[in-house]
Amino acid sequence: MIPCAESTFGGQSSGIDPDLMMMGVARHRSNFFSHRHLFERAANGTLPAFSFVMPSLQACDHPCFDMAKGERQLKDIYEALRAGPAWQKTLFLVAYDDSGGFY
Repeated sequence: MIPCAESTFGGQSSGIDPDLMMMGVARHRSNFFSHRHLFERAANGTLPAFSFVMPSLQACDHPCFDMAKGERQLKDIYEALRAGPAWQKTLFLVAYDDSGGFY
């Protein structure tokens, strides 16, 4: 499951962040979900074995952005995972790099 921000291409919502629209990735579109689904599935313990979260642009930690929003999103995800029934077997890894970079 890859929660991602909604994006618009040609006036139509794609549901996929532009960084993920590279060749080979978009064909797995059925595995992309909104952040809302991440919180719902964390709460009921149905997250897949691996989930990659792409933060929304509004929650960017890059300079010149409101970094408090990025920190808030991290906290919200952490709290959702911690409150869920799968917390005891969950690894929450935060990588500060753009998608497709070196982690």
